[in-house]
Amino acid sequence: MVYEALRTSANRRWGARPWLARTLLDCAEALINRGGPAAFGEARPLVEQAAGIVAELGAAGLAPRIERLGARCDVLGPTAAGPRPHAGR
Repeated sequence: MVYEALRTSANRRWGARPWLARTLLDCAEALINRGGPAAFGEARPLVEQAAGIVAELGAAGLAPRIERLGARCDVLGPTAAGPRPHAGR
C-alpha cells in the first residue's frame, strides 16, 4: 500500500484528478481484496472520494468500477452483513 499512497500523494500535488480517482479506486480494490472489517471500512471512503471526483469531472468511464467496488463494500462490509457470529457459538 505504500506505492499506492505515493501515487495518491503525487496525483493530488499535480492536480491530476482523473488519475487520482483511478488511484483511489486501486487502493480501495486492494483493501477489499485483503478483506476483513477494517479493510472494508477503509475502502468505502476511498470509493466515495473517487465517485465525487468522477461526478465533478463527468468521467463516466470509471462509473462501472465505482459501482462494482461500492457494491462489494456494501455486500461484504460489516455494516451491511451485520455482526459476524463467533465460531463455537
